[in-house]
Amino acid sequence: MFYLFRKKYRIFIIFLIACSFILSNEDNAGLSYSSKNKNAFWIKNNNYGLKNSSHISYQKHVHLNQKIYINLDLYYISGNFHISETYLKYKVDKDSYFKIGKYYRDFSSYLNDELSSGSMLISPNASPMPKASYISKFSPRFNPMIEFKFGISHGQFDQNLNYDDPPFLHEKFLYFNYKLPQNIFQIGIVHEAIWGGTTHLGKQPATFEDYFRIFRASHGSESAILMDQVNALGNHLGIWDFAYIYENKNRMKFYYQHFFEDDSGFKFKNQYDGLWGIEFSNGTSNFLIEHLNTTSRSGNSNSFGNDNYYYHENYLEGWSYKEFVLGNALIFINDSKPLDITHLGISHKINDFELAFLLTEKTYFSKTNLFLLKINKFIDNKIFEIKIGNDVENNLSLISGIQITF
Repeated sequence: MFYLFRKKYRIFIIFLIACSFILSNEDNAGLSYSSKNKNAFWIKNNNYGLKNSSHISYQKHVHLNQKIYINLDLYYISGNFHISETYLKYKVDKDSYFKIGKYYRDFSSYLNDELSSGSMLISPNASPMPKASYISKFSPRFNPMIEFKFGISHGQFDQNLNYDDPPFLHEKFLYFNYKLPQNIFQIGIVHEAIWGGTTHLGKQPATFEDYFRIFRASHGSESAILMDQVNALGNHLGIWDFAYIYENKNRMKFYYQHFFEDDSGFKFKNQYDGLWGIEFSNGTSNFLIEHLNTTSRSGNSNSFGNDNYYYHENYLEGWSYKEFVLGNALIFINDSKPLDITHLGISHKINDFELAFLLTEKTYFSKTNLFLLKINKFIDNKIFEIKIGNDVENNLSLISGIQITF
C-alpha cells in the first residue's frame, strides 16, 4: 500500500498544475541567466535543488475557497520541467489541515531560510520531497497561553543508482509553545526516518508492522538486515528544537537545533552539536548570525567522534534527495571532518532596493570565506535581480534575472 503513494502523487501534481492554470489569483513569472561559472557556493546551495542553469520560472498561488489553497512553483531548465514547491492545503478547521504535494517543512517556522545557512533537517538546499501530511495545534482550556503543535508525514525518496526501489520518508514532530504578549518560548522534537525501498543490501522491510517499528524507532524483525535487527530499523535522525522570540517594535530570535542520529545524540551525549542562531529584525533590516558545530558527534574514540552525520551504511544516499543534502548545506555526506563554522546573514530594504549579504567563514573545504551578494530592484510589477558569489576556490559567479507579477 505504501508504494501506491509514489504512483499516485505524480497524477495529483499534474492535477494541481492544471487547476492552477485554470483558476485566477496571483501569478509570478521569472527569467534567470547564469554566467559560465555556476559553482558559487551560496548560488549553487540553498537554491531549491536547482543546478544553476539559466531557467524560466513560474509561480501561482490560488485560494480556491476558505478551506483550499493551491501553491504552484515550476521551473523550465535545459529543456526539462522542474517541479518545486507545489501542493494542496486543505483546512479541516482553524487549527488543523491536510497537505499533499511537494513541499519543505511545517516545523522550525522561526528560521529565516533566506539568510540562514540552513535547517539541520529540512532546508531549501534540495528539491522539496513528495509528501502527505496532517498538521494540527491546540491549547488547553485552563491556559490559552500554552500551545501544542504536532504533525505527521509520509513521503518518498527518488529512484537512483543506489535505490532500485526508492525508500520512504517518515516524519513527525511535537512542539510545546508558551506564548506571552511579547515573548514566545518554544521547545520541540522532530523525528525523521528513511525506511523501506531496495538498497545495495536488498529489499528492505516495508509492511504496516515495519511502519510502526519506524514510528517507535524500534529494532527490525527477522526480515530486516542484521544491522537493523540489532539497532533501529531504517535510518533515523532528528533535532531537539529550542527557540525564544521577543517581539515589540523590533524582533529578536534565539534558537538552537540540537542534532541527533541515535540514542546517544538524543540524550545530548554529542554535547553542543547542532545549529545555534540569533536574528534581529526591525521591519527594514535583518541581521542573523549562526554557529554550526559538529565537533563532538557522540564520542572520542577517535579524533572525529563516532557519528558521521547524514551518512548511513544501508541508505548510501544518506540524508539527501536528488543529489542535494536535505539539511544544512555545509555538512557533506561521506565526509567525516568536524565543523566549527560561523555564518552571517544581513538584509536591508531601502526605497526600491532590497539587499542581502551572506558570509560564511573559511573551513576545511574552502580556500577563503564564502559570500553571496544579492541586489533586487523593484519597478512597478517587475523585480530585477543580480547575485554575485564565490566558490570554494574563490572563483566568482554572476546570475541576473527578472520576475514579473501579473
